[in-house]
This record gives sequence, C-alpha cells and structure tokens, in this order.
Amino acid sequence: MGYGLGSWRTLFNAAYEYPTILAQAHNEPVQVYFELGFMGVLAMLLYIRFLILGFIKAVKNSAGIYASAGMVAVILCSLGNFPFHLAGTAVLAVGWMAMFELSMKNFKLLIAN
Repeated sequence: MGYGLGSWRTLFNAAYEYPTILAQAHNEPVQVYFELGFMGVLAMLLYIRFLILGFIKAVKNSAGIYASAGMVAVILCSLGNFPFHLAGTAVLAVGWMAMFELSMKNFKLLIAN
C-alpha cells in the first residue's frame, strides 16, 4: 500500500527542517509506487501492456498508431520527469488516451461488421 495521492510533497517536506523543492519525485514510476504502492504500479504496467497490445493490433488503423506513439513518448518521458503533473503534457496525454480508446473501439466495430 502506498501513502496516498499527493503525499510525496507533504511527507518529504515534513522530513526536512527547511522547505525543499521536492514537490514531485524524480519520475512518475517512483511517485506512483510511493503514493499508490504495488497496486498502483501494477495498474500502470497493465495499462502500458494494454497500449503495447493495442499498438500491435492498430497497425491498420493510423489514428491508433498516432495515439499509441504519443502515449509511448509521454511514458518514456515519465521515466526521467513527471509529465502527468504538468498541465500541458497531461492534457495531451488524456487526449491521446481518448483518441486511442476511440480508435480501438472503431477498429473492433469494423472487425465485427
């Protein structure tokens, strides 16, 4: 179990006598593990697996490829930064997730017909 959403800043600033700049962890996976624990990391890894499998299935669907490629870029960026805590990249990531989900739903509908 983790310490809860948003607890990184509170707990790390409380550990130092002077306020620090440790508002975020140095990357998303570390922060997810600290705040949400093993289950949060497992959920994140399952979503990445879903993206990879969807990318493989979406080879015939250009919108799915673009959305998957965008999410892969954000995930790779999150290994050294915290893009989901920045408004600009978070909005892009949510847009890519929505585009990916819609493209996969449309792809499934095309296969069913």
